[in-house]
Amino acid sequence: MVFSTATRELFMNRFYITIIILAVAGCATRPVSHPTKTTPLAKKAQEIKVGQAAPPDPTPAIPKTPPVVRVGRFRELTAAPLPEEQDLLEVIIDITFPGQVTKVNEAIGWLLLRSGWRLEASADGPLPVMAAPLPEVHRHLGPMTLRQALKVLTGDQYRLCEDPRRRVLWYRLNKESKS
Repeated sequence: MVFSTATRELFMNRFYITIIILAVAGCATRPVSHPTKTTPLAKKAQEIKVGQAAPPDPTPAIPKTPPVVRVGRFRELTAAPLPEEQDLLEVIIDITFPGQVTKVNEAIGWLLLRSGWRLEASADGPLPVMAAPLPEVHRHLGPMTLRQALKVLTGDQYRLCEDPRRRVLWYRLNKESKS
């Protein structure tokens, strides 16, 4: 089939216009609609008579969902804290202790340095493990949570105790351990 030049130009113009329309339509973003709870307060005020108890709210409680923030053209993030931001001992660490850290208590102090937590003396008195040399296998810890690393450094003989209100940690002798 042979097309004339005019037919070919008409076809190409329609083709280019279609491509441009599809490209522009693909780039358009839809506005995000968030459901809003509207309560007609004036209507409720008219229904309640003087001296009468207010009726229970018939609208079900809307579950509290964190707001969504658009951070790019195709990306949205939930504006809520991460689990490790809520529980500071759940942060994932991967650490190699420097050469000047030679004892277990120094390694624990190094781990807690920027964590927001501090170590308090044990009620059981000084713990022998704290003055023990840091084993070479413990020079590099991770990836694991900070809580797991603190438990690994002292072993099963000691139980990690925490007071999240004061952000204080201490160790107790584990009564259930075998020794």
